[in-house]
Amino acid sequence: MDSGADFSCLPYGYVSLLGYQLHDLTPFQGSQVQGSMTFYRADAPIRALLPGDMEDRAFELHPNFVQNAEMILWGRLDFFQVFTVVINEPAQQLILVRPQKRSGVS
Repeated sequence: MDSGADFSCLPYGYVSLLGYQLHDLTPFQGSQVQGSMTFYRADAPIRALLPGDMEDRAFELHPNFVQNAEMILWGRLDFFQVFTVVINEPAQQLILVRPQKRSGVS
């Protein structure tokens, strides 16, 4: 999790593992703690699936890839829009909740 990240980022090595090729990505300049860098946004989304026993743990994600990244960072404009994230520091717990969709509400 990275509550400071606008969008989720995956290490560049995941590009081929997720079935993308270079022509499926759009490069753009962005910033992070280390400064300006090139990100690669997938033109088509994937259906991401979180491990575990949470019901309805799949969600749509337009991945962004970063060279030299070592871990996945879930960001505010995609992951945090789907899940409510609760961090209980004293108990060392991270709780993910997927709010129920409301039917018939306008």
